[in-house]
Amino acid sequence: MRIVLIALFTYFFISSWNKNDAAVTTQVAEMRIENRSTACYTGYLTSYYLVQEGEMIGTQQWYLLYDQIEGFDYQDGYRYNLKVKIEEKEAAGEEGANKKYSLVKVLSMEPVDGANNVFLSSAAN
Repeated sequence: MRIVLIALFTYFFISSWNKNDAAVTTQVAEMRIENRSTACYTGYLTSYYLVQEGEMIGTQQWYLLYDQIEGFDYQDGYRYNLKVKIEEKEAAGEEGANKKYSLVKVLSMEPVDGANNVFLSSAAN
């Protein structure tokens, strides 16, 4: 009986252990999202956010954010200042993404006229 209990315990312990679990680090960052998304072709047509983060905010440096921000309802024509939670896994998932973005708070939502667009050529690489 003792051997059966040890075998069952070992089976359940090993089967519940997920070897794909990766350590996750979490941080909260401020981000600025430009007033329009940018269309890109990466095998299919999709759109990305032009973003400034942390000390980049207010400069001419922008980068493309390829991921969605969970809980964020984006509308063209507005520049957003956001507080975003970023969860980063040590190892990339099956889709290759290792970051997950979640909206914490919309700090501001300012309408922007079309003359002040940031062009892709000014995006930081």
